Amino acid sequence: MCSFTLQLKDKLQAKAGNKTTEEACLVKMFKYYDTHALGHIDFKQFYQAMEKLGFQYEESKMQEIFSACDTDQSGSLDYREFVCMFLGEEAATKGHIAPKADNS
Repeated sequence: MCSFTLQLKDKLQAKAGNKTTEEACLVKMFKYYDTHALGHIDFKQFYQAMEKLGFQYEESKMQEIFSACDTDQSGSLDYREFVCMFLGEEAATKGHIAPKADNS
């Protein structure tokens, strides 16, 4: 998983570029893949997100990664778990908060 995490962080940094922060990029990504606006993403949504980022792993490998990130074993990733996946546990507990609901 370590190699995957490093690749994921590199892709996040590239996606964020110098026009936005990593956190803003994470919020945008999370909201985009949280298609039902429930505050979590399921495996199907996670798989689509990782494919969009260029990861072409077998579904079983993606399921293994998803399960490792789903620390509360709820069957979905909440925003905190999503942040942990990209930036690690320390980042998730230091200032990264759940995305605010859209009021649009």
